[in-house]
Parts: sequence; C-alpha cells; structure tokens
Amino acid sequence: MKTKISYRPEIDGLRALAVGAVIIYHARIYLGENFIFQGGFLGVDIFFVISGYLITSIIYKELITTKKFSIIKFYERRVRRIVPPLLLVCFSSLILGYIFLFPREFIDLSISTITMLGFVSNYYFYQTGLEYGAIDTLLIPLLHTWSLSVEEQYYILIPFIILAIYKFSKKNFFLIFFLIFTSSIIFSQIGSLKFPQFNFYFLGSRAWELSVGSLLAFFNFKKKNSYLLLKYNYFPFIGILLILFSFIKLDNNYSQHPSMLTLIPIIGTCLIILFASKDEIITKILSSKFFVSIGLISYSLYLWHYPVFAFLRTGNILDVNIYIKILSGLLILFLSILTYFLIEKPSRNNKNSFKKIMTLIFTSIILILITCFLIIKNNGFLDRLKTKNYYQELSTYNYLKQDDKVCFSRVNDFCKFGNGEVKVFLIGDSHLSSLSFDLKERLDDSFTFIPITDAVYFHFEEHVLFNKKTKSIVNNYNKLNHNINELLKKSEDNIIIIGGITSYYFHQKRFANNNPYNPYQYVSRSNLQTETSELKKDFKNLISKLSKKNKIILLYPIPEIGINLNRYLINNFYGEWQFDYNDYLSVNNEIINFFDEIDLKNLIKVKPQNKFCNKITEKCKVYDDNNIFFSDKHHPSLKGANMINDLILAEIKKIDFK
Repeated sequence: MKTKISYRPEIDGLRALAVGAVIIYHARIYLGENFIFQGGFLGVDIFFVISGYLITSIIYKELITTKKFSIIKFYERRVRRIVPPLLLVCFSSLILGYIFLFPREFIDLSISTITMLGFVSNYYFYQTGLEYGAIDTLLIPLLHTWSLSVEEQYYILIPFIILAIYKFSKKNFFLIFFLIFTSSIIFSQIGSLKFPQFNFYFLGSRAWELSVGSLLAFFNFKKKNSYLLLKYNYFPFIGILLILFSFIKLDNNYSQHPSMLTLIPIIGTCLIILFASKDEIITKILSSKFFVSIGLISYSLYLWHYPVFAFLRTGNILDVNIYIKILSGLLILFLSILTYFLIEKPSRNNKNSFKKIMTLIFTSIILILITCFLIIKNNGFLDRLKTKNYYQELSTYNYLKQDDKVCFSRVNDFCKFGNGEVKVFLIGDSHLSSLSFDLKERLDDSFTFIPITDAVYFHFEEHVLFNKKTKSIVNNYNKLNHNINELLKKSEDNIIIIGGITSYYFHQKRFANNNPYNPYQYVSRSNLQTETSELKKDFKNLISKLSKKNKIILLYPIPEIGINLNRYLINNFYGEWQFDYNDYLSVNNEIINFFDEIDLKNLIKVKPQNKFCNKITEKCKVYDDNNIFFSDKHHPSLKGANMINDLILAEIKKIDFK
C-alpha cells in the first residue's frame, strides 16, 4: 500500500520563492548600482531543505505506518519525476549548441551532458575548475545541473540510510541525522575557508542542508513542534524575513557557501516548514494560487532558465536591456508550462505504464549519448561553421589555462620560462595575460620570461585594490602587489613590460562595460582614499625608479570593441564590421596624454592602437580574411596578441644589452 503524506501548499509556495530568486539572480538584474537578489543563488539551498524534508517524510511515514518500504517503487517515482524533463532540456541544449556554440564549447556541453546523465556533473564542473557565478560560467548551458546531481546522489543514499536506522536503531533516528548534520556543517565551514570550490560542489558539504529537511520530517511526524504553535505564531514571518535578507543582503561570494553563513536562509526555511499554519499570514501568502502554481512548475523553471539565459548571452542578446530579460523570463515560463503539462504530468501519472516510460527514457538516453560521442569524435563539427576561416577556437587565456607549461602569477611563486640572462617581466591584468602565450613562444633563448598577470591587476607602488562593496582591501591583490615590489627592487638590466586597462584604473572609464557598477578602485594603503592625480604620481615615480636600472616597455591601452565579435561571425551576422577610432579615443584620450607626457631615458612606448586603427579613415579593423583579432568583447585573440607582440618584440630587438 502506498502511503501519501499530507499535501502542504505552502511548500510549493516556498519552491516558487526559491526558483524565482535563482532565476532573477542568473538574469543579472541591476537597479542603479545594486545587484538585485545578489544572494538569489541561495534558493538552491532552500530546495535542498525541501527535498530532504519531502523524501524523508515519504520514506519514514511509509515505514512507520506499513512496516515496509519498496526501494524499487521509490526510485520509480524519482525517475518519473526527474528524468523525462531533464532529457528534454539536455536534448534541446545539444540542438541549440550545434547552432550557437564554438566547437570547444560544443564538446564541453557534450561532456557535461554525459556526466549529467550519470548524475555526477557536480564533480565534472569542479574538475574543470569552474567558479560558479563567474562571467564565463554564465555561458555554460547545463552548469546548473550540478545541484540536481547533488540531490540525486542523496536520493541514492537516503533510502538505505533510513532503512538501516529503522532496522537497527529506530530510537536513534534523530541522533543519527543530527550527527550527519553536525559533521557536514563543520566540514562545509572548514571547506569554505580551505577549499571553497570543492566545498561548493561536494555532496558532503551539502548533506547538512538535506539532513535538516530529514530532521524536520522527523519532528513533523512525531508532532514534536506542536507545543511551539503558540497563539501568536510569528515564526513563519521571521522565517520569510531571514530568507529575503539572504537574497538581498548576502554577497554573491561563493567561497562563503555552504558554511555557517548559509544557516540564515536555512533557518528561515525551517521556521516556515515547522510552524506554518492555515491561519498564519505567511502561510496564506505562500499557499495562494499564484505561488502554488509557480511552485508546481518550479522544476521545469529551474531546468529551462539557465540554458535559455546561456544561449541568449551567447548570441549577445540577453544583456541588451531589461526588456529583453523580461521577454526571456516569459519564454522560460512558457517552456516550463509546456514541459509541466506535456512531460512532467504524463510521466508522473501512474496510469501510464512505467515500462513504456522507461523504454522512452532508455531510447532517449542512447540517442543523446550517441549524439554526444559523435560531437566529441568530430571535434565539435567544425565544418558546420560557414565562417570557419574566421574561427579562433581558443583565446590566449584559454590556451594558458590548458597548457601545463604556462601558468599565471601566484602570490608567492612566480613562473619562469627559459634560462636566459635577461629577464622579461610581463606585469598587468588579463589584457596582458592574453599576450603571454604568444610572447613566451617567440622570445629566444637569451631571455627568461616571467609573466605576472591577474584579473583587474595593475601595478602601483603605494596603492592597492579596494572593494567598495565589502569596504576592504583585496587581500590577494595586496600580497601580490607587495611581492612584485620586492621582486622589482632586485631587478637590474632587465625588461619590464607594464600595461592593462589603464583608463579603467586611473579614470574609472571603460568602453561598453555592461556592468553599470564598478566595485573596485585603487586606494592609498594609509587612508583608503585617492585621487587620479595621486595614482598618476605613484605610477610615474614607480616607472622612474625602475627605469634607472631596467628597460621599461609601457603598453598603451589595447582597444576594446564592446561586443563579442566571435558570436556575430559564427552566425554570419556581419558585413565589413569596424569600430570608430574616436570611440577608442573618447575612453582613452586622458591616459594617452598622460603616457605621452612621461619622458624617461629607458622608457619605450608601445601603442597597440596603431596595429588596429587607421587615423586617416578613423576606423579600426577587428578581423581580416583569416583571423579575428579579439577573442571576446575586449581580450586580444591569439592573432591579436601576435599583432601587439610584433610591436613589443621589434622594440626588444633594438635594445643594446651591453
């Protein structure tokens, strides 16, 4: 006999709140300088609690009331609910990937699909070094399936854990799950400090959130909370405040989650589940038709939202304006409603034979696997691209990540290539890191190449990077800055190449920057304030000191085109596309004038704009018949890096090292 638990509409309302927060968060909506629902990703943690509660309620109640439990039936219900919609989204993503993705990205999508079908995509995304929420991860269609893998891993284990407890230690159900909760939350707290990326994706770090749900189920079944249902029940109201506080105020710093900090939304969820009552206002709101309707399709909403956003971003569509984001939300809602009524409900209906459903599932999985292996075997079907002559599969940045012979800067240990007597230091941000692979390959044996680059890094002697949001100095930057200063103090008769997005650092100006809020600025170590004049004085003093014993190559700002040209070219959305030289000057003229004014004996000035821009026509080319010069909106591609390095190497050849 199948035992049903009592339907609780407010839990569907909680699902609606959680999935809404996640979707708004991934849409990246800003109100002025404020990132709306910057903690919206914590909606996933609420899902974990709800899942733990419902699954344990089903198993525990069936064991108590019928003295038996069928694991096969349990897994059948999980398969009916989870797998069919997931297969639809995976298959749809592969079709869209064929149209919109580059070969390397198409291969990555295929691998992530395979791992998702095995419910281990969380480990795959960890192994590939993806930092959830970073800009590049917003383009990965199935990244969000990491959480489904965590849940499924829990679903595989939880029946056996509960059955073992029921058989051997029934009286200690609460104690055992409390021990799981305690050990897991301690592990996650340590993990958030020591190994945050692994901690984010690992089941062991998430088990406490799921086990909280299991403890809630135990309380609910045993009516342990009945004595707390006071005449004036404010607990659900407190719970919703904690959840909303988490969504609005908690920073989207993934290294902090899961941890003790994640207890804020978890406690809020627990208060609602434990103390919801039909006469209480929050319960009424969450049980309303609107919230329940959204909650019923929340699984489909969660499945569809990330790939829809990812492919729209791939086509440079989603971040155009708020209206596009609203329309994309309506598209997600439409797809989710169709999926719910045409896929979810029929597959969960017991009138439909499970044998037939499994036949369809098995056939679909085989087709998807065959498709994925063909994509991998055929290198992402490069021949499908009509513009394949333009295709630059990997930016320099990606080459650097994948070539184990090349590395970026480390705070305490800088990489060195070659054994030449003269050292060539490359110091700057990701623009300069884009040059380093090509430069490393082209420097001869008389040089030792030392690339010291990091995101948003520009080298000042007395000023450090300050995060305006957290009101604190960026520690890694400060350490890196100190170590570079110590290294350069010892440098003599070497070449130091310095550059970056300099207008951004000196004047807070940047071309076509989609993020309306810049959270970083350079400040004095002493008073946390600075003026552009102070930064210029600091930089000029630094260059003056270094040039007394070294040759300094000062790299002027690299042009930024403001659109991901590759995305246009891959779909033939181009003509003779160029950008105006005056657009480059409007952003960089102040820094160009500043660099022009610096006059030192051993200072060599290199102007990348001369390679891309024609001052007579006032136009800048960004591709030729065979190559694209930019790998995204602003980083040089391998060809672009090669063009800039032509200028740098030409100047190095002129240097008389005697």
